[in-house]
Amino acid sequence: MKNIALRADASVRTGTGHLRRCLSLAHALMACGAHPYFISRRLDGTAATILSDTPFEVLWLPEAVINEPIEGEAPSTQQKLDASQTIRVCEALSPAWVLVDHYGLSSQWHRDVAQALKCRIAVIDDLANRPVACDVLIDPNWHADYRTKYQARLEAPTTLLGGPCYALLDDHYRQGPKYRFKPKVDSIGIFFGGTDPAGLSVMAARSCRRAGFDGLVEIATTSANPGLQQLKAELAHDGALRLTIDQPDLSAFFARHDLQIGAGGGASWERCCVGTATIALIVADNQRAILPALAKLGALRWVQAQGGTLEQALSDEVRALLHAPEQRQSLCAAGLGIVDGWGIHRVAAWLLAPQLTLTARLAEPDDEALLLSWTNDPTVRAKSFSSDPIADADHHRWFTEKLADPEASCIFIVNTPGGLPLGQVRFDRLDLRRWRINYAMDADMRGAGLGRALLHVAVGTLVRQFTTAIELIGEVKSGNTASCRVFEGLGFELLTDAPPHSNARTYRKTWHPAE
Repeated sequence: MKNIALRADASVRTGTGHLRRCLSLAHALMACGAHPYFISRRLDGTAATILSDTPFEVLWLPEAVINEPIEGEAPSTQQKLDASQTIRVCEALSPAWVLVDHYGLSSQWHRDVAQALKCRIAVIDDLANRPVACDVLIDPNWHADYRTKYQARLEAPTTLLGGPCYALLDDHYRQGPKYRFKPKVDSIGIFFGGTDPAGLSVMAARSCRRAGFDGLVEIATTSANPGLQQLKAELAHDGALRLTIDQPDLSAFFARHDLQIGAGGGASWERCCVGTATIALIVADNQRAILPALAKLGALRWVQAQGGTLEQALSDEVRALLHAPEQRQSLCAAGLGIVDGWGIHRVAAWLLAPQLTLTARLAEPDDEALLLSWTNDPTVRAKSFSSDPIADADHHRWFTEKLADPEASCIFIVNTPGGLPLGQVRFDRLDLRRWRINYAMDADMRGAGLGRALLHVAVGTLVRQFTTAIELIGEVKSGNTASCRVFEGLGFELLTDAPPHSNARTYRKTWHPAE
């Protein structure tokens, strides 16, 4: 079992997002067989509160504080101190990875820790405002070109995991209830982070009333919010205002309201995953990259104070959406299309790829949309013998026929230990002993080195149905070098009797039940 250290802090000033997303990731790492533990500082007590009830070991750094500057990296002396303290508490555990989610720590810290602990470094970032030296960089924000975004910051060869498909959300957001659209807005939810450092919750509630909304308004916050007393005082002036404090997760909160108002941080991805219509405001510099992109994608409304007060601008936007159900429904659909909630499991699978124990199961009718999305991925189409996209109706007919005749075809979905659907492997019977293989990997997991394991576990599951050996045939487009390596790595023989000038390579292997 690999030890993995997660280095993150939380405070009233910097918010709780860093620590909470590391907590979500820790659960996914544990599901994959790793042993996560936390390296943190108590600071003002916020981190201690969050980590007081977790199944993970917590190693506290000394009270000497490294102030996390949102605008850039911490001074060299502070980073040296933090690195030496981190190394000291981690040495006995010999972590395979140290994952750091901290805007103040840069390449100097990464190199010091990696060299001393002989470990690999993973960094969670979205600012691209300081040098980094890591093996894997995770940026869950949307960007057109992550390599360009970070090219001036990377000081070592780095695997970039970029986009909302890697959003580090707790499983509650994927597994919990989704928002069920209603034309009428009966209630509004407000959440500006666990500490609401800009104190915007009261302003947002007043904006709702200014917009003419007299229904329920619920504000979610935590006991670490320095403005909590002001929020409680507001209850005395608004009988339809409700306050929710210290909810362990907000999936149900986001699902029960017809409109959400909040900050543009990590909660943006949570709201998208639940499928709720959102009006968002920028309250921190790292959110300046999130909101314009999501607004352009149609997943939320971004409010700015232009020529007036922020409260007036927010009130105008609330009023507009109250009377535009089609627009709210469009926001809901766009959000659901961006975030599927599997981000923590994708990141965990990337970090732990060599040790993952994969499982295969037969495809079911509910897998139809998933299989179509894999089939129509542009890279899959480009490497297929027929590159045209598959129409929904054609795929439905084909998939229904395949499931109806298991003697002729077997389709397996391969999952990681955390349940992430990693890809599919299809076997089509050619005769009594021979089967043709077709497989596809989830686009966001290509490059993780799991292709051979995916195919091996599916083949093993198929072969166990037989008492004698079977012959497996794989046909690969000549330019698909990755698939060629997968077949060759599993011991398949390359046939040399292909027609001249053929664009295909054919592999063959006799597979025995004991293999």
